Amino acid sequence: MTLSEDVLKEIKKDHITPKPRWQFLVKDCCVWVLGVVSVFVGSLAFAVMLSMLINNDWDLYSLLNGGAIGLIIATLPYFWIILILLFALLIQHNLKHTKKGYKYSPVLLIAGGILISGIVGTFLYNIGAGVAIDDVLLQNVPVYSQIGNRRASIWNPEKGRLSGVIVSVDQEGLFLLEDFSRQEWQVLGEYTIPDSFPLIIQRGNKVRMLGDRLNEFTFEAYHVMPWMIDTRFQKAGMHMQIIR
Repeated sequence: MTLSEDVLKEIKKDHITPKPRWQFLVKDCCVWVLGVVSVFVGSLAFAVMLSMLINNDWDLYSLLNGGAIGLIIATLPYFWIILILLFALLIQHNLKHTKKGYKYSPVLLIAGGILISGIVGTFLYNIGAGVAIDDVLLQNVPVYSQIGNRRASIWNPEKGRLSGVIVSVDQEGLFLLEDFSRQEWQVLGEYTIPDSFPLIIQRGNKVRMLGDRLNEFTFEAYHVMPWMIDTRFQKAGMHMQIIR
C-alpha cells in the first residue's frame, strides 16, 4: 500500500473533511486587521514618545538634581517605550501567522514592526497627534503624570518650578495659572521671557516658570517659558487646553 493510499484510508477512517475556504479567508483577514491595528497603536505610542523626548526640559537640566543623567532617568517615557515593544511583539505574532511570515526570523519581524511604527509615528507627531494624545491623558487621567508623562511631576513649586495653563491675564501682565493637578495659582513678579523661547502671555497658553513660592498658592516668577519646545505646537488650537 502506497503512502497516498494510507493517507486516504486514515481520512476515511476518521471521517476527516476539509475546512471550507471561507474559514481560511476569515482567519487571514483577522490576522491582517489585528496587524494593522497593532501598527497604528504602536505608531501612536511612538508619536507620544517622540513628543515627550523633543519637548523635554533639556535646557534646564543644570537646575535639576543629577544634571542631564538625572533628567533622563526622571523623565524617560518608560511607559511608552514598553508599549511600543509590546505592540512590536504583537505585530511579529500576527505577521508570523501570515502565509509567508514563517520564513522570517522573530527578531527581523520585531525590528520591522518597530521601524514601521517609527515611520508612521514620526508622521503622526508632525501633524500634532502625539502632542494631542499626551495632553488629553495628562488632563484627564490623574495617574498618567506618574506613569506616562513624568515631566509634569518635576515642576514642583516647592523647588521654584511651576507649570500649567494660563487662565487669565490682567493689564499689568500678572496672570492666574492652573497647574496640571487643577490647582489655581496667582503669578506675580517682573518676569523675563528668554529670546530663545518666543511666548505670548495670553489665556490658554501652556507655560513653565522658574521663581519662588511666596505662600500656599502664590508664585513669584522670574523666568517664563513655553511648555512646548517645538514651536509648531505653541499656537492656539494646536494642543488641548484645560481651561474650564
